[in-house]
Amino acid sequence: MQSITMQLHEACRLRAYMPHPMEFLEGMADIFGCRPLDANRDDFFHFLETIYNAGRVYGIRQERDKRRRRP
Repeated sequence: MQSITMQLHEACRLRAYMPHPMEFLEGMADIFGCRPLDANRDDFFHFLETIYNAGRVYGIRQERDKRRRRP
């Protein structure tokens, strides 16, 4: 459980380095047809941004593990 919490914090920190996050996330939301129902629009896109960054963190860690295993 602690590693999940660490990954979430890392994903939130990556938000500062994402170029034009709202444009990307609005486009992604349009492609999948998702919109906030009763929630704050900005909170919805910040939530999507954190999910996206969590995937980036996961991918970065996988690549690091692959490099470590190579002879």
